[in-house]
Amino acid sequence: MIGAVPRDGHDDCVTAAFAGPTALHYRRYRRDVPEVLLDRLVEHVELPGDAIALDLGAGTGQVAVPLAARVGAVLAMEPEPDMLAQLRRRSEEDNVANLVCVLGSDQDVPALLNSVGRGGCGLLTVANALHWMDAPALFAAADRGLASGGAIAIITHGIPLWLTDADWARALNVYLADWFGRPLTASCGSDAAALRERRDQLVAAGFTEVAVLEHRYQADVDVDYVIGHLYSALDADVLPVARRPDFEDGLRQALRRFQEEPMQEDLLVTALVGRR
Repeated sequence: MIGAVPRDGHDDCVTAAFAGPTALHYRRYRRDVPEVLLDRLVEHVELPGDAIALDLGAGTGQVAVPLAARVGAVLAMEPEPDMLAQLRRRSEEDNVANLVCVLGSDQDVPALLNSVGRGGCGLLTVANALHWMDAPALFAAADRGLASGGAIAIITHGIPLWLTDADWARALNVYLADWFGRPLTASCGSDAAALRERRDQLVAAGFTEVAVLEHRYQADVDVDYVIGHLYSALDADVLPVARRPDFEDGLRQALRRFQEEPMQEDLLVTALVGRR
């Protein structure tokens, strides 16, 4: 659930809200989960082509849209109306006819699964959003409400941009720490400790065959992408619009020496999967 402070206390993970321009930047500058990982996920859990999937914390469709091509229908649940509006617009532009947008949070999952009917939902996905949620309560609800043999997949699409292992990312981290007056160190649930904790929570909730699927890839980035990506995580309360020209000028200066060649981001995408 998106709120003022993540449930795990990491208050430098992301913005306090994803409304307005932040939602637009999210759609433009957040990458879809790679299709190769979704293919492996669908194969791993033996998900039938007519299955119903619930993508929780759907954002602007980084899982929901590509997943829709692999299942019968996707219920894309998102608590921020502006994010949901961007997702709906994207699904219309991409002619995705089997995606249903649902305004709601992790607290609404029990009611949604109940309305679908026990056994109606075969897969629940959460991508880069679990740190906003009550994970044990969500896992318990999923264990009660998913189809027999259904699965839950907690997807992590890389670590925060400013924490990646590259010289340009370290320079970005230094710049952000100087701008905000404190280091930004929270991993937003993308670290190994969070993965282990979530694995244990899935097992405690009754899920079996818990496994981790991985996919690594590289992507070229430039300063415009970095700025857009940051604006997808920093709303106007955190970085006022009036200060953004100065912020951008300083950031471009901080990364100037890295722009002769394409900057690269090394990404590890994981899916923590449990079977009901």
